Amino acid sequence: MKDQGFFSNWQAKLVSFLLAVATVYLVVFGFQQRREITLPLTVILPETEYEAISLIPQEAVLVVQGTEERIYMLNADCFSITADFSAVDHEGVSSVPVTIKYDAPTEAFDLSKISLYTEPASVRIYFEKK
Repeated sequence: MKDQGFFSNWQAKLVSFLLAVATVYLVVFGFQQRREITLPLTVILPETEYEAISLIPQEAVLVVQGTEERIYMLNADCFSITADFSAVDHEGVSSVPVTIKYDAPTEAFDLSKISLYTEPASVRIYFEKK
C-alpha cells in the first residue's frame, strides 16, 4: 500500500477547512450587535500662544459592540469622551486621539466582554499663533 501523504485528497481538506473557518466566523461575529451613542466631545485647547482656527467638533459617536444583552445594560450617562490638545506647541494641523472614560464602578459591569471605540477615532484642528 502506497502512502499518499498530506496532500492526498487535498480538495476535500481545503473545503472542510473553509467550512470550519466560516462556521467559527459566524458563531463569533454573528451574534455581535452594534449600538451607537452620540456624546458631547470635550475638547481641551492649549493655554499657550496658539489658537484654534478651524472648526472644533462638538460631538462624536461612541460605538459599543457585543451581545445585545450586554450593550444595552450600559448607561450612556457614565461615558465621557475627550480630545486633549493641551500639548500643542506648533502652528499647523494637530491630531489627537479621542479618549473614552467610563465613570461608573468597574465591578458594576465587565467591560472586557464588549468593544468600545469612537467615530472619529481622532480629531484634527488647525492652530495659529495669536
